Amino acid sequence: MTNIGTNMACERAWAGWPCDAEAEKLRGAVVDAPDDTARKAAIETLHKRLAEMQPYRVLGQFDQPYARRGNVSGVLAAPVMLFWNVQKN
Repeated sequence: MTNIGTNMACERAWAGWPCDAEAEKLRGAVVDAPDDTARKAAIETLHKRLAEMQPYRVLGQFDQPYARRGNVSGVLAAPVMLFWNVQKN
């Protein structure tokens, strides 16, 4: 729901982004679902619509390797390097 790439809110979307009122209605249905079963069904319907519309395509994946000294601890597992919780022993 927070993926900027699936925002097809027409005039409220990023400039040049696709406009699809049906996809926006389905995004709202996911948020407004009364329970997990209804939410799962709404998500599946939304995913089908997004697959039809293809508002963007993932062209690859990037992984930034890094190294650290043995006396550094507290590095959090994350897709990007985080510089908090780190301690030098």
